[in-house]
Amino acid sequence: MNFRVEKNVMVPMSDGTSLATDLWIPDGTQPGPVLLVRLPYSKDIFPSGEIDYPTMPNVFRLLEEGYAVVYQDCRGTGRSEGLFYPMTNEPQDGADTIAWLREQPWCDGAIGTFGHSYLGFTQWASASTAPEGLKAIAPTMTSTDYYRSCWYSDGGALSWHLIWSWTNLMLLLPTNDTATSPQGPKRSPGAPW
Repeated sequence: MNFRVEKNVMVPMSDGTSLATDLWIPDGTQPGPVLLVRLPYSKDIFPSGEIDYPTMPNVFRLLEEGYAVVYQDCRGTGRSEGLFYPMTNEPQDGADTIAWLREQPWCDGAIGTFGHSYLGFTQWASASTAPEGLKAIAPTMTSTDYYRSCWYSDGGALSWHLIWSWTNLMLLLPTNDTATSPQGPKRSPGAPW
């Protein structure tokens, strides 16, 4: 199996912000389908194994099957430009990324997505805009309702445990640290993180 990896390709969004994207492209003369993963946890830990979930397919197996695999840092996270406003920019940024992928010579126009948790939310958000070329999504361990579900209990009480643990996770990721970011502050003003 032969493939190439292009790290930190800056993909332009419709508002001029660029998102850092890693491309895993199988060698071949024919364009093929693309699988997209958008995440706020730093693409640099995927598919290295630093975070390993049974819901994440093996990138090398996907390449063997002829898929290009694309990992993208969400706006304001990892190496991407902009400020991270959780769940706010995902619909448009996902649609812009899918449109960009469709223009690449190694893409046959068919794009799918996969991932869990926030990675699943980015899929629902992208699909909500009905972008041309998006053929399938495979969200796992996630919800379509990011107002009530997972942040609130069935009785309506705010889930402090979830908010506290997710906020701390975002703070602990080294690529989301404003002190080490080449783009400067990346957290939204007034956000608890």
